[in-house]
Amino acid sequence: LRKQASHAPNEEITFDAATLSKYINRQGRIIPRIYTKLSAKDQRKVAKKIKTLRQMALLPYTIVEQN
Repeated sequence: LRKQASHAPNEEITFDAATLSKYINRQGRIIPRIYTKLSAKDQRKVAKKIKTLRQMALLPYTIVEQN
């Protein structure tokens, strides 16, 4: 089961860590456009911002699951 990000068309995306964590799957990868339903322009913005927040240590590169 894939996690789908909820994004309505013409809705402004807020680029904070909590919102952008919706666009990362359980392995820590960025969810592709086919599942996020974003335009190409918005997907590039999201990917670039996620990478920036990862470098600033606000988002993880990998997600460690604890059982």
